[in-house]
Amino acid sequence: LGEKGVYVDSEEAGICRIPAIPVDAIDTTAAGDSFTAALAVMLAEGKSLQEAAVFANYVSAIVVTRKGAQSSIPTLQEVQQYIQHIEAELMYGEEFYAQKGTLIYLEQGIEKDVVLNGGGNGTLGTIGNLLGAKLTGESIFLVRYVNKCNKPRKVAFGGSFGLHPVKIQNESLICNRGVYVASNNLVQVSAKISIAGIVGGMGGLLQKISGTSTVFLDCKGQPITKELCAGETIEVDEDHIIAMQGISEHQLSSAWSLKNVFGGEGLSMLRITGPGKVHLSPGSIIPQTTTR
Repeated sequence: LGEKGVYVDSEEAGICRIPAIPVDAIDTTAAGDSFTAALAVMLAEGKSLQEAAVFANYVSAIVVTRKGAQSSIPTLQEVQQYIQHIEAELMYGEEFYAQKGTLIYLEQGIEKDVVLNGGGNGTLGTIGNLLGAKLTGESIFLVRYVNKCNKPRKVAFGGSFGLHPVKIQNESLICNRGVYVASNNLVQVSAKISIAGIVGGMGGLLQKISGTSTVFLDCKGQPITKELCAGETIEVDEDHIIAMQGISEHQLSSAWSLKNVFGGEGLSMLRITGPGKVHLSPGSIIPQTTTR
């Protein structure tokens, strides 16, 4: 169906639509043939029809961004680097949460409903969380997916770039705005006002994700995780920060230098002092200020 994606109908999962991957197409010569070939290869490897169709979607998306026929077909490594989604297999009664607009497909037996973002302590707490989510570029609602079938069922989600899983245990992440995509438990996504973020270039409103869960965050390229010892310091270009884990406001400061300007990094870098973890994206992440 071209830019409308593809419909898949299987006996075990029913009918679902897998959306197209948004790209700037320059030549559609081999799009159909490459999709069919990739689908056949994945089915031969034992993948489900939904999984095979998602993979084939990525292959044809890459093909249309290149000129020619055979020369436009990507390698397996290129496709794997391009993949921007997570597939979760849910057991009976198991739940998964995601931002609106991130769903790729769900198998028959999984039901969905809408919940308020993170709940809150009383009416004021709930209102505060909703305003915080809105200000940091997330929806005030999350979508909850529950497997109501007595067999394992799969659901798939996609981010704007790639996806980086981070496990939190009754703790918070300080994140760039708009990076939250999904989590296996309900988390609270709120706004954090940061003076260090302003002077360091990340902006005054950062995203705070709290709870106990594995959260999936947008990442452009293979993520880099720096684990800092106590007193250890790094300087980071703010556009590459996904999240900071176990790091509080007093551990952040600005690194002002004219050398940064001449080096193309802007007047100020963000200085981060350990202990804690810093999750970085090789590609620049542009903060998203609109809801999905």
